[in-house]
Amino acid sequence: MSVAEIKQKLLIVVSHRSRLDAIMHRLDEQGCVSFIPIAPTEISSTIKAVPFDTRELKAKQKRLGEVEKAIEYIAPYTVSAQQTDRRKRQPFHGSKGRATPRKEIWLSQLVDKLLCEITRISNFFSESNEEEARIRELIERLQPWTGSTEDARVRETENTYILYGTVPIERDVASALSDEPADILEISATAEKKYVRVIFHKSHADRVRNILESLGYIEEDMSFISGSPSAMLINAQKRLMQLEGDRIRNDIALSELAEGRAELEEYRDGLFHEIWLEGCKTGALYFSDYACIKCTFPEEEEDNIRLHLGRAECAFEIRDIPMEMVQASHRRSKRSKT
Repeated sequence: MSVAEIKQKLLIVVSHRSRLDAIMHRLDEQGCVSFIPIAPTEISSTIKAVPFDTRELKAKQKRLGEVEKAIEYIAPYTVSAQQTDRRKRQPFHGSKGRATPRKEIWLSQLVDKLLCEITRISNFFSESNEEEARIRELIERLQPWTGSTEDARVRETENTYILYGTVPIERDVASALSDEPADILEISATAEKKYVRVIFHKSHADRVRNILESLGYIEEDMSFISGSPSAMLINAQKRLMQLEGDRIRNDIALSELAEGRAELEEYRDGLFHEIWLEGCKTGALYFSDYACIKCTFPEEEEDNIRLHLGRAECAFEIRDIPMEMVQASHRRSKRSKT
């Protein structure tokens, strides 16, 4: 029997561009189909383009992007691939594989809830990471001053000024100001410098400041402190513990949400199918990040194709095509060879 006499069927596959080549390569490796590309002009004879509002297609593509992002986000929290396989759903293949309207509504509502919760948790982790970075920076700045229990916001009283600053480790502020009406507290020290609080009478302000300047005393900006440094440190450490507890709770919540991965994937497959339908309505071969490949194959390979594509991340449909279309394509192929 010649190629032209073998009954052919039309295969249409839609998938993300990044996956499509691998899907077609997999089919080719299995030897379950011999692809004969069909030009867009030939496809138009079997698929009639109709007027179409692309806003609906864009909305579905946006929705599909949200769902795929959610699946990717919860993937690390999936208990095991075996658990997902046990709950494996049948993809939306043509009219036979489509979910009932009631199930489509249920899936859509479930996906809305899952996306809302995943978005909330995702935002929490993003915000908590930023907050943790700020807190750790604050703790680092507070650390040298935590030996003080005084309110660092108080920078002067009726008769005194209060300074917080650093001085080289070899300098002795107490000795230098021994003859001045000043109170010196060395709060902490490193290998290079001392952290010193100085309280002095306003009537001696100029003299004290000149002495401090001669010692290399550098006044610190304490505007980041809103009370006692030691109390702020305790509160900051408590907040870090709270964030860690919140992370653990949200990790558990994500693990529970990951149980809905199969439903998300089923919904995604349905969107693949719907996007494919819209692509056919417009006669478009490619749209956005998703590509559509159309080819013919011998009818006896249909079961193998359904088996292998059923395991792939794609939507597909198989159609009968007129024999005369295949014969015409074969005749053109023979003429091109001669």
